[in-house]
Amino acid sequence: MFSTLSIILGAIYAAGMLLFALTLSKRRAAGDQAYRPTVSIVVAARNEEERIGACLSSLLALTYPHHLLEIIVVDDHSTDGTQEVVRGLAGSDPAIRLVKAGEPAGSRPGKVNALATGIERSKGEILLFTDADCAVPPGWVEGIVQHYAEPETAIVAGFITIGGKGWFAGIQELDWLALLSAASGTAALGFPVTAVGNNLSIRRSVYDRIGGYRNIPFSVTEDLALVKAVTMNRAGRVVLPLTAETAIRTAPCSSFSGLFAQRRRWFVGGRGMPVSRALAFAFIYLFHIALVAGVWLLDPLLWIALVALKLVADYILVFPSLFVLKKHHLVRYWLQYQIYQSLYILILPLLAILSPGISWKGRTFRGNEPTP
Repeated sequence: MFSTLSIILGAIYAAGMLLFALTLSKRRAAGDQAYRPTVSIVVAARNEEERIGACLSSLLALTYPHHLLEIIVVDDHSTDGTQEVVRGLAGSDPAIRLVKAGEPAGSRPGKVNALATGIERSKGEILLFTDADCAVPPGWVEGIVQHYAEPETAIVAGFITIGGKGWFAGIQELDWLALLSAASGTAALGFPVTAVGNNLSIRRSVYDRIGGYRNIPFSVTEDLALVKAVTMNRAGRVVLPLTAETAIRTAPCSSFSGLFAQRRRWFVGGRGMPVSRALAFAFIYLFHIALVAGVWLLDPLLWIALVALKLVADYILVFPSLFVLKKHHLVRYWLQYQIYQSLYILILPLLAILSPGISWKGRTFRGNEPTP
């Protein structure tokens, strides 16, 4: 019985990875490259004195027409020199504006409040978001906005790469690529799971239609909450294209504790996901449980076959992104990544359920609720 169940779970898992990979490759096509709407880039920053300068330098190097572009940095109650760094760069380029986040209204603290403040002070037809620890490629805006030439497009997100060397940065980058490859595939199939807030955009008219961050139920994963609001209101299509010009670079987590804290926040923020998404994750979770239990309960040859199936299926999923983003060297970290991925898939959901309290950017939350 257990052997049969394990084989079924393995077959479903492999079929899903193959389907996402095939769908992902079809989503590389872009829209009208001549489309040029006005664009507002919003960066929420809290104590980012050491990293905001590199982020803004990359934004100032964008090739998008500057008369159609504004860059709004929202200082989220920083206690370091973040404001001074931004003011220094703003003095040399009028495209940059520094805005201070006010005190949050109701239960909208932290980054959500900062983003809402920046959006309210912006004018662009398309809203783009990135984080202070990220650097964008010169053609980032063009690559994103051309998809909005299609009127049904509501959200466009991009891929993430890691600016670091060694195996620890490598497993993080493989994890990003796997997550976003699956997200791109599900979006192309018409049931988007998520997008990531450091490389995210939305059409302003859609943002206004769903009520914006002031009215969306609060979540510690505000990016997921935005995608969920768009899909629940059937406000348009979510697109996550695999293209080099829309992929940005971010800094790796410096320690395992920081990495697990980040992933744990994602799991906590994902609670309350729609049933279809929860079932998809349940299959993934149960397959990993079967692999662990199979060490004792399965025939050794069948267990080896299932492990090999997972290794190959996961590689098929990320191969398109490795190819398009020229990240083939990451294959050397494949086995380390598989161990890490399996551990957090098994452990983090339990931690999110048993201990929902999290600390993020100097603030504490219990589940998706801020603590006083």
